[in-house]
Amino acid sequence: MELRRHEVKFGFLQGLFFGRTASLCEQGLTIDGKLFTYPSIEQPVEVRAGWFTQTLVWGSNKFTFFRLIPSKSLFRFAKHNRLVFCKPALLAAYDDLLVDIASFDKDFGLHQRYLRHSDRTRLHQGYRGSLASFKQTTHFKKLGFDVTKLNCRLAKFIKQPQQFTAKYNQWWQGKQLESYQTLFDSLENHPLTPLQRQACVIDENNTLVIAGAGTGKTSTMAAKAAYLVKQGLAKPNEILMLAYGKDAMVELKERVYAISGLNSVKVSTFHGLGKEIIQSYLDDSTQVSVLASDTKKFTQFVDQQIDAIVADPKMADPVADYFGRYLYPQVNELDFQTQGQYRSYLKNNEIRALSGDLVKSFQELTICNYLFTHGIQFQYEPKYQPENGTSVSEPGKSVYQPDFYIPALDAYLEHFGIDKQGNTRPDIDKIAYNLSREWKIETHKRHNTCLLQTFSWQADLGELEQHLEALLCERCELIGLAQNQLFKPISPEAVFAQVKALGVYRNVSRLMSSFLSLFKASSLSLADLELIKVTPASDNNDKGIKKVLYIIKSGGRPFCTCLDG
Repeated sequence: MELRRHEVKFGFLQGLFFGRTASLCEQGLTIDGKLFTYPSIEQPVEVRAGWFTQTLVWGSNKFTFFRLIPSKSLFRFAKHNRLVFCKPALLAAYDDLLVDIASFDKDFGLHQRYLRHSDRTRLHQGYRGSLASFKQTTHFKKLGFDVTKLNCRLAKFIKQPQQFTAKYNQWWQGKQLESYQTLFDSLENHPLTPLQRQACVIDENNTLVIAGAGTGKTSTMAAKAAYLVKQGLAKPNEILMLAYGKDAMVELKERVYAISGLNSVKVSTFHGLGKEIIQSYLDDSTQVSVLASDTKKFTQFVDQQIDAIVADPKMADPVADYFGRYLYPQVNELDFQTQGQYRSYLKNNEIRALSGDLVKSFQELTICNYLFTHGIQFQYEPKYQPENGTSVSEPGKSVYQPDFYIPALDAYLEHFGIDKQGNTRPDIDKIAYNLSREWKIETHKRHNTCLLQTFSWQADLGELEQHLEALLCERCELIGLAQNQLFKPISPEAVFAQVKALGVYRNVSRLMSSFLSLFKASSLSLADLELIKVTPASDNNDKGIKKVLYIIKSGGRPFCTCLDG
């Protein structure tokens, strides 16, 4: 192929709008005396047709011609000349591609094993430059190069690496399963299943095998080790097997060592290996605390730490705050969609106040615990009995029982589950609920009894206790009762004694034990925990659950509990 000269002179209209002359030479395309060199092979040279015009895309330039003028020859020779002009570069790319093809065949021929993800990545990075050359196959063919050599493994791999790898590995697995059938048939009393054999011959960088109890995980691990050694992929002393428990480790070791040639395989527990690494690093023996291995002693240690914390005067406020506020993970009743969901939650999370009362909501729990810890005597859900002693029933309902009665104030307290707009939980009839509230207010007015009211929206703002305290103080002032005669806060020791009496002490101990175990397994330091601040977790209603972290140092050791409140 040779460069061809060509020149076209256009009529008046073409010259008026776009140009009068166009010519081709050894250097490129000339339009009205201005030279535009031949674009490189990576740049486009094509003709785009419109309704009345045709556009010659010349690299980064575009030239427009009316469709009726004689320009077809110009377009054909322009594309021909650009290809001839780029022939030396294309020949170099073709020769380099042949070198890459031969190199890939050599590399792949030496790879007599499973094609791992890391292998695929390495090969793809090493030969990714050849993909651009394969895209020039059409140009190679036009220039007369032998393109049959380009139908090769490298082309299949570099164009579709994942599909190539999957197809190759499928072939490799079949070959290995056939070659090592005798090994897999004879290692155990029962031949390995097809899936167990597949787990053995798959040699990916990381292989996850999910299997239930009694399905042959130990047999598969032993067979995997035997296959790796037999195939020459690893030496016995290069294989490490780990088990969680000591019993599982002993069984694994017995099964592996029963296979000839695997006596030097390392079999250990995770903890045993960790201890061995630490000893090797420190070049000294280490002593693991008995608390790490003896559950009973660890529980006793946690109990002792809790007792010490309760007895510490400096911890009085945090202890009382915790047992009074955060003993249970609190939720907002209005966030539940149905009564069934809410009752199911309460059933699964029995909510018992420090007073011993089994309450019906977390907000009632807050009120109960506030009254109890402040030494205020109260009755939970008593029958409403005005001065005449007769029972009162709400229309269509049973005997009226207000949420609380405080004898010292001769006052009833109702907590209403509504927001500031009077909205209730979705499954509760808003109108009926608010009519019931109005009936209760009117009933107390009619019988001249005191009714104090608190609301869910106060709890949502974290202000329920403040509003409750203000109501109690106002009632004291109204009846002339000194506040110190009503408010008689009990000591943290008394609070803790009540927790023990209610039987929930063990729940607290288990919670703290679990947190300590999780803390040890995490990458957090005590300094990291001390940086954690109390922040509300947002939800759709900009309400959330506060994460409260108490970090208590005792005996030089960090003692931490993570509490939801």
